[in-house]
Amino acid sequence: MAAVQAPATLDAVAALAELAPVGADPVRGGWSRHLLDGADREMRAWFVRTAEALGLTGDTAALGVRLGVYAFIVLIAIISGRITPMFTANVLRMTAPDAVVSTPRHAQPIAFAAVLAAAAAHLAEGPDTLTGGLALAAALALLWRMSGWQTAHTLRLPILWILHTANLWVIAGFACLAGSKLAGWPTEDAALHALTAGAMGSAILAVMTRAGLGHTGRPIDAPKPIAAAYFLITAAALVRVFGVATGEYYLPFVFGSAVLWALAYALFTLVYVSVLTQPRADGRPG
Repeated sequence: MAAVQAPATLDAVAALAELAPVGADPVRGGWSRHLLDGADREMRAWFVRTAEALGLTGDTAALGVRLGVYAFIVLIAIISGRITPMFTANVLRMTAPDAVVSTPRHAQPIAFAAVLAAAAAHLAEGPDTLTGGLALAAALALLWRMSGWQTAHTLRLPILWILHTANLWVIAGFACLAGSKLAGWPTEDAALHALTAGAMGSAILAVMTRAGLGHTGRPIDAPKPIAAAYFLITAAALVRVFGVATGEYYLPFVFGSAVLWALAYALFTLVYVSVLTQPRADGRPG
């Protein structure tokens, strides 16, 4: 059959009509669209032509990736601003009563606004000086917000310091973005990996492990294998960011980071499969 022509503008009904013959069996009247057969390849080619005709290119995909990352980072910025100082204060009241946990007045809304502004400038591909300046402002605002969280007192408490580490990775991500836009180093990819492998990876592991203990009636104290997983996920992010920043030995850095990441989450799975499949330790329902 003749190649399906891509429309200049997309009409859903017309598009379905054009795609209907793709993969049709002229003998039995049905459709066969198995992976990588002729019909599948023609279908993919149609989507590529249509996307290009509508102005949707590889740059659009990159924008989608950044949008997804920033949506997650905004959630981390909001949620961590509440739970990190709260959880830290609850523990330090017993372990270090003289250490008062506090968030500077107005730091939360200022940090949140700075994160939104930096993310918006980056997504809109604003001038480098503007994007870099806003990213630097976001990093400094987030660091200011953390200044009263007593991070130094959490270093012997893995269940706490991993939360602080996730916040520090958000700061590092915006700092890397500022450096990329204002000074040309590190690369913009380093910022992306700091926010994903670093902030997202740490935050997900931190919240899963803490909630998994608390919601099953267990003491909120990270088992040794989970403490090891925290170190592994942090090391994975460091290797990934450093590998991009140096520009040398790219594949070994990527492979090493992937192995460390996989080991971290393998430890989580091994420990928590029993935690999450057995009755609550305190005997309560749920």
